[in-house]
Amino acid sequence: MAPRLFNRGVVVLALGFFTTFSLPGAASPSSTSPVNCGIELLSARYPRENIVVSRFVDGDTVHLNDGRKVRLIGINTPELHTTTLPEPFAEEAQRMLGTLLEGRQAVMVVGRDSRDNHGRTLAHLFDLRGRSIEMQLLASGMGWHIAIPPNLALADCLSSAEQQARSRHQGVWSRGATAVKAIGKGGFYRVSGRVTKITFARNWWISLENHLVALIKPQDQQYFDKADLAALKGRTIELKGWVYPGNAKKYEPWRMNLNTPFGLTTP
Repeated sequence: MAPRLFNRGVVVLALGFFTTFSLPGAASPSSTSPVNCGIELLSARYPRENIVVSRFVDGDTVHLNDGRKVRLIGINTPELHTTTLPEPFAEEAQRMLGTLLEGRQAVMVVGRDSRDNHGRTLAHLFDLRGRSIEMQLLASGMGWHIAIPPNLALADCLSSAEQQARSRHQGVWSRGATAVKAIGKGGFYRVSGRVTKITFARNWWISLENHLVALIKPQDQQYFDKADLAALKGRTIELKGWVYPGNAKKYEPWRMNLNTPFGLTTP
């Protein structure tokens, strides 16, 4: 069973090998029943906007007919535009996104953090029946759930959608798609390794045997239970997120920002 990593009275659901949590006011769908991350889960303080999609860039990015570029909140799909071949399930994710929005009309809800580093609008998309597009992609295994504060309004529900695909070995969770143990370059990874060291300073550091360090920055430490993080030493964990080069390249050449416990699981 996964450890309780969440702090401040947050409710935790242990779904077999998968850790998730409930934010205040969020629904907690069962891991065995169909997930429904409907637009009604968002409070009235999130304005709705009817939009028209002009282009499906890949499985998690669209262009609108007014020129805006939108990056879906809560999901990362395999890379379609690479220097070599598309990553497995990248083309399937793009096709499914197009199918889910066949009429190219959707409802958009912009996140609390409304822009990413590339100037794209960060938003949830819903079909005209109010069903989450991210939820449907995740439940089919077309991508990985990503939870980055402060855009956590649907994080618990989207995590449950991902768990459905993982338990059924669908898409990116197929039996052959295991977490890697060695990192050769930067980018998005699902990586597994044994925890060799936990350091609590201004930043919190989780060091793995495969020269990867998970970094928990001060603004994100509120989501974690410090004692339970310390108990991970010697255990094998799985992380998912974007890997980038670290400063101490001789000893710990790779880093990954761990924003919430959604990015960490234990076998």
